[in-house]
Amino acid sequence: MRTAVLFASLAPLAALALPVTSPADVLWQRASSSVTSDGSALQGRSFDYVVVGCGLGGMVTAARLSEDGASVLCIEAGDDIRNDPDVTNVARYSDVVGSSKNWKYQTVAQPQANGRQLQVSAGRGLGGSTSINGGALTRSAAGQLDALQELGNDGWNWDSVLEAMKKSEKFHAPDSSQASAGAAWNSSVHGVDGPLDISFPDTMYRGEPPKKFVAAVTSALGVELVNDLGNGEQPAVAWTPNTIKPYSGDAQTRVSSATAYLSPIEYDRENLVVLTGHRAAAIAWASDSGDVKRAESVSILSSADAEPFSVTVTKEVVLAAGAIRTPLLLEASGVGDSSVLSKIGVTQQIDLPAVGRNLVEQTMDSVGGSSAGDADGSGPSATIAFVGIGSLFSNASDVRSSVESQLDGWAQQAVDAGAHSSKAGLLKQYQKQVKGIFDGGWGVFELFSDIGYPAPFGIDSWALLPFSRGSVHSTSASPFADPELDPRYFTIPFDMDVQVAGLRAARRVLQAMGVDEQIPGFDTIPDGSNHGRYSRWEDWVRDGFSSVAHPIGTAAMMPREDGGVVDEQLRVYSTSNVRVIDASVLPMQQSTHLSSVLYGIAERGAELIKAAN
Repeated sequence: MRTAVLFASLAPLAALALPVTSPADVLWQRASSSVTSDGSALQGRSFDYVVVGCGLGGMVTAARLSEDGASVLCIEAGDDIRNDPDVTNVARYSDVVGSSKNWKYQTVAQPQANGRQLQVSAGRGLGGSTSINGGALTRSAAGQLDALQELGNDGWNWDSVLEAMKKSEKFHAPDSSQASAGAAWNSSVHGVDGPLDISFPDTMYRGEPPKKFVAAVTSALGVELVNDLGNGEQPAVAWTPNTIKPYSGDAQTRVSSATAYLSPIEYDRENLVVLTGHRAAAIAWASDSGDVKRAESVSILSSADAEPFSVTVTKEVVLAAGAIRTPLLLEASGVGDSSVLSKIGVTQQIDLPAVGRNLVEQTMDSVGGSSAGDADGSGPSATIAFVGIGSLFSNASDVRSSVESQLDGWAQQAVDAGAHSSKAGLLKQYQKQVKGIFDGGWGVFELFSDIGYPAPFGIDSWALLPFSRGSVHSTSASPFADPELDPRYFTIPFDMDVQVAGLRAARRVLQAMGVDEQIPGFDTIPDGSNHGRYSRWEDWVRDGFSSVAHPIGTAAMMPREDGGVVDEQLRVYSTSNVRVIDASVLPMQQSTHLSSVLYGIAERGAELIKAAN
């Protein structure tokens, strides 16, 4: 998984509803950028909209809300990292993991990881995680987005989110050379007029390894080769495009939410301010009607010991700080469970016990071995398989019966552990997930071919749909305090069953490719008719699995009584003007790399806000 970065050109101007101007005209209109790290001039200013977090959701929302002249402030804790060479080249994304451009959240000690504390990565800087991720673009199974509506969110389904995802896209079809190497696409499920460049890089691997991988996945696991992992059909394997500028060569120029949505407009919109190096500390409330609160201002800090300053809000506050930080800001603002708020000395304003709960994160292991042949290219790696339950378990019907018999106990366990606020609500999620896995073909395990990691040829492998639930909460009212992050990995034993079965499947793929396995290797986990004893695989997983960095669910879009934090308008319950637009609103994990779905949520969220104002 080595991938990376780019600046958006002026091509997305039309999609962002901007007048077409020459660079000289832009400079004449406004000599300074929308981006500033100086908050001194903002004290006491009023904005129509204040957006907290200038990552994927925040950057899309700020750009869209500022199209029609509304005044918008977007607050980003990190820096403007669009020009950083480790960011602009997708192939260097692994170099960013240990830097200040990554939040590097630390979990509490995880018993199922032999007491280890794991790192959960998240982008810190303009573009958020779109500035540091691997850039692969895939989509959920269609039924997973339909499940949003089935869980009580009218208007949220595959069709509506697909249209919003397409709105974000400027898809570049593969050329004949790329097509001959395996690249393909389904034009009916992609947009071509949006801000976000999506392409198959001209440096894509054209040699034997990806072709052998695809052939092995289809032959050994029975997974169908499709032309596009964005078409909502699973199980499937395909060559995948990336959020990379087309024909950028070895530069492999990343396109982030910041380069796509901000760069084309930053010198043209005086009504947009993007403040870097600052953190929102809390929302101040006024009573609206009855028990409903209205956000009237947001306090901001440049450092832990700085004096806060405030900006007032005339229309709405949008929280887009991500699945880890959005619940922290809600709690600092008095929104959450009273038992959590009392520990950090915050007076409860809104009783919403689901805040910070229902955290779902994925777990990854990487296997690998000898070279699979001449790669013929520099990547990035981009052949991905979403594997269904039938490829992992020969007795899938028995597995289903076992899982269904335990759902009630699993839900109760999560509630007892403080990982969910509603047993009935979590059972609804579980039942949807079981039906999707066993009847709908939802991918339960990802195999990501990775040339060069963790061996000459590797497969990054992770369970896509954990049943385990965790939580994240504030440890202080200060936005500079570390959170208490507890994903509770593998607390549901079936998650380990899937992880082991998926790793056995990865071993089968390596064998079908003719790759000599080195990691973990037969000395560590001897092979056999079942491709390795369960206990040996389990021990290896516990010792070494890592976080995939796809956390979701901590401000879930569900009915309030089912553990929801926001309604179908993305509005926080008991507020009139605070919404959440980031991964925390997804109530259930998705069988995909999240960015495309999150672009769809952001585009749709901006439309909802505009319609209401």
